[in-house]
Parts: sequence; structure tokens; C-alpha cells
Amino acid sequence: MGKVDGLLVGLAALSAAFYIYGLWDKPFIAFSSNILFPVYALISAIFGFDVARRYGLRSLLGAVFFFLALGLFIWCIGEIVWAIYVLAFSIEVPFPSLADVFYITGYGSFFIGFFIFMKVFRYVFSERAIIVPSIVSGLLILAITSFTVVPEAFAQSSNIVEAVLAVAYPMHDAALIALAVIALMVFWGGKLAKGWLYLLTGFMLTGLVDIFYYYYDLLGLIWEGHPLELLWLFSYLAMAKGFHDVWIGRE
Repeated sequence: MGKVDGLLVGLAALSAAFYIYGLWDKPFIAFSSNILFPVYALISAIFGFDVARRYGLRSLLGAVFFFLALGLFIWCIGEIVWAIYVLAFSIEVPFPSLADVFYITGYGSFFIGFFIFMKVFRYVFSERAIIVPSIVSGLLILAITSFTVVPEAFAQSSNIVEAVLAVAYPMHDAALIALAVIALMVFWGGKLAKGWLYLLTGFMLTGLVDIFYYYYDLLGLIWEGHPLELLWLFSYLAMAKGFHDVWIGRE
């Protein structure tokens, strides 16, 4: 196991230990989780920016990784804003809030990155083996969202902004997962496949936890340091691993 792999595995184990202990000490995990989230998001963004630098920012693939990393950095700012609400103003689960502005903006950067990716590899997008899995994965997330989050969002939300955001996150995730599947299928069987698999895993974890987190939040079953948050932390680490392996695969 290399140094980077050891670091990421160690961080995953540390965060899991924190959340297990947090089941008995909620003030501890409420504080710790709001420290871990900005740090993990920043780590993932740094790995992404490093890969973009190595490819060269003037190259198309360098631009792809730059915008993916920028999206994660914007999410990092969102995590910091969320933490300020919780730790400085004692607002538990600040949703909706200013943090959502950064979270939603981050998706825009991801979509720009994947748009550039599609421009680079547009010659293979007509293949059924690539299009079908991506569409199926996106539709699956949309179906789950439609039958779980959407009804509760408009039935339980205290305002229209909360309802719209609770639906918007899974919808954005569905599009991201579909695009990530396309990227994985493009490189399937090649040296870069492993890296893209980890990136896809990160986006899928984000999508799944978004669905269940906001669904349970609408039901009033979420608190700061809820075990579901652990999947978000793992998603950041998976994407950091993906960025690292994309460059290793290239070498």
C-alpha cells in the first residue's frame, strides 16, 4: 500500500471511529463532523487540482480535472459555511442556508468539467454500450427520488425553498452519476479505468446519501453527526483516490 492509499484508508478509519463514538457522545460528533467535512473536501480538491496541473491547464483533460476539482473546492466553502452555522451560531442542520448556494454552485463546475470531457470524447458517445448504462443509472436515481424525496418534500417542507432544494440535490446527482458512468465506460479496460471507477464511486455515494439524508431530514430524523454523513466523507476520500489513480494509471 502506497503512502497516499495509507493516508486515505487511515482517514476513512478515523472518521468511522469518530462516528461510532459519536453514537454515545453527540456533542463530540456534532463538533468533529463539522471539522472533518471541510478538511476532507479540501483534500479531495487538492488531489484534483494536482492532477489538473500535471496534465496541464491548457490541455482539455487538464481543464476537465480543474473544473471537477473546482467543484469540490466550492463544496469545501459550503462545508465551512455550514460549520459556521452549527459551531458559531448553534443552528443544528442549517438547511436551507447560505451553504446551499455553494453546494448548488459546485454542481455547475462539475457539469462544465463533464461538458469538456464529452467534447474530447464525443466520437465514442454514440456507442450503445456507453449510452445505455449512463441513462439507466440516471433514471434509477430519478425514480428513487420521485418515489421518496419528492412526495415528502412538498408534504413536509416548511417553505418552498426547502422543498425545491430537497428535490434539486438528487436530480443534480442523477445527472452527475450518468455523466460519470459515461466517463468510466470510455476508459473501461484501460489504464485510467480504476481512477474513474473511484470517481464514479464518490459521485454515487454522494447521490445515494443525498436522497436518504434529505428524505430523513424532511421527516425530522436527522441531527448533526448522523451516521449517514459518514458516506459523504467516504465520497470525498473516494474522489481523492480517483484523482490519484487517474494520474498513476497515466504513468
